[in-house]
Amino acid sequence: MYKHILSPTDGSELSMHAVDVGVGLARTCDAKIHAIHVLAPFAAMLHCTEIAQIPEATHTAQVIAKARQILGQVRQRAKMDGTPFEAEFLFAPQPANASVELAATPGCDLIVMGSHGRGGLHRLLLGSQTCKVVQQGDLPVRVCK
Repeated sequence: MYKHILSPTDGSELSMHAVDVGVGLARTCDAKIHAIHVLAPFAAMLHCTEIAQIPEATHTAQVIAKARQILGQVRQRAKMDGTPFEAEFLFAPQPANASVELAATPGCDLIVMGSHGRGGLHRLLLGSQTCKVVQQGDLPVRVCK
């Protein structure tokens, strides 16, 4: 059925639950799991706040270390399940756009993501990366709550 499952993750509990669903589905379908973690570029962080107390190099090192930790957790879950795994982190101002672009690579046939399922004002104010991926992408998206 599926052979290449993309699993964007931010490391949150809900996101890691979606990773577990994706890994289990990959095992069932004899597919590989491709985990990604999207990092906001430093310039985007400056735009969001006037209080940048750390230099760009320090910030970049910290977010890369966190990304490696998150993707390491995914690697452990896939390894325990015997599921083929690859992972990467990338810098992009819009995580949903980066996920959709990466999902467009040849062979990717499913995206598995978590969503809080917020609606109305919460979604308007907070945004929903999962909702954006569903709207922008061409692949099926398995949304986990």
